Amino acid sequence: MKQRWPILLIALLIASSSFGQYRKMQVFELAAGADLIVKGKISLIKGGYFTLDIKEVLAGDYKGSEVKIKRFKNYKGVKRWAKYQEDEDLFLFLRKGGTSFEIMGLGGEGEKLIMANEVFLDSRGEGVKNRFGYQPMLLQGNIYAEKLDLPDFEDAVRGFRACFSVSYKEVITKDGEAWKEPLTQKICEDKELDTYRAKSWIHDTMAQHAEKVLE
Repeated sequence: MKQRWPILLIALLIASSSFGQYRKMQVFELAAGADLIVKGKISLIKGGYFTLDIKEVLAGDYKGSEVKIKRFKNYKGVKRWAKYQEDEDLFLFLRKGGTSFEIMGLGGEGEKLIMANEVFLDSRGEGVKNRFGYQPMLLQGNIYAEKLDLPDFEDAVRGFRACFSVSYKEVITKDGEAWKEPLTQKICEDKELDTYRAKSWIHDTMAQHAEKVLE
């Protein structure tokens, strides 16, 4: 048993050195890859889950008025803007996980805060133009995020799925780590894409990001 300790210690050190490292998902990946995209208000927090009262389903086949979602748990170097609170308004990109849904991304990138008529893309994930700054929150503290107009963001997310799909390829980094990098596929006509891009700078920038990784 004593001979195993050096090996175990080395393994723990390796794990701790890489803990908290992840590739942040871009907004276009969330938009194209989610099983369900909703906005709504937290009505219940229980154990490792919360219940969201759905105000609108933007994408996905879901008929219920509420949805059970696994909570994001903070870990080293990656923290939510604040503790979960009832009545918190959220914009969520979700994947189906058994009998509930999970927030997309290792860092909880699929979870966005809504306040008034704006959506806040916090720094756990990528922004649209990555114009991050400290924004005051209504209930507690500040959030370090990119602030966007909610109606334009909603429309950009909803319309993106009509023009692009996303898949992934595995690549090995120079450090020997395996990452999944996105590849996009254009699935609409050029005229439809031009119409999409002309709606706002958010639409146009999301399309630009997607075109950089066209398959």
